[in-house]
Amino acid sequence: MTILENLNKIKDNTLPFNLNTFEKKRKKVVKCSNKNINNLTGLNGFPLKKLITIQGDYGVGKTTLCLDFIASEHKKEGACVFVDSEHTLNFSYANKLGLDFSPAKFIYITPKTAEDTFEIILDLLKSQSVSIIILDSIDSLLPKEEYKNKKFILGVDKRVNIITKYLREIKKYLNKSNTILLVTSHNSEFRNLKSKASLIFYSDIMLELSLLQEKEKAISIRAKVIKSIYEVSHKQTNFKIVFNKGIME
Repeated sequence: MTILENLNKIKDNTLPFNLNTFEKKRKKVVKCSNKNINNLTGLNGFPLKKLITIQGDYGVGKTTLCLDFIASEHKKEGACVFVDSEHTLNFSYANKLGLDFSPAKFIYITPKTAEDTFEIILDLLKSQSVSIIILDSIDSLLPKEEYKNKKFILGVDKRVNIITKYLREIKKYLNKSNTILLVTSHNSEFRNLKSKASLIFYSDIMLELSLLQEKEKAISIRAKVIKSIYEVSHKQTNFKIVFNKGIME
């Protein structure tokens, strides 16, 4: 049996779903609600079949941007998957951003280990049934051996080998799919610098979010392209996130 067939045994407190309800949709890009962010790629959106990394410090809006992509895709009846390795998704906030939690449009998964997470993503890509997969975040993934022992035992190199092995496999199936994979990563995870090198290598586009200004009910963010196979890097734009409302257009 595949990981998807055993998914209810792997994940806890997830929404019900049925992959058979998903329709295969062919389109070139997915978009968020902010035109300036979409224009960072030079394609008026973010291309399918690609790995997009969104990195930045805690609290700069990485998850909010990912949810905004899902909300925009739900308006087009697209099916999306949110893989929450941090187990921190705020459903009330996501609902305010416009997410549709119906089983045909949204899967929420909380895997326990890095291996389970990547196997689930691979099976989803092979199914070619979803438009967007979010992994939030890659830094929080624990290898199976560490999860069982509840402590850091493998060392950085072995952890990097696991991530590199799966990213290589994911890229192979991503290129054959009609799916975009968005991965978040924290700037402050210094122990994962070697993992970052692997993520940089396999990413097609990398965005770095940084805090410009913080007010009582809003924050101003700069999004900068630090790697792109389409546009020259260092293209950037500023946008605003209003608390409980999300990204402003």
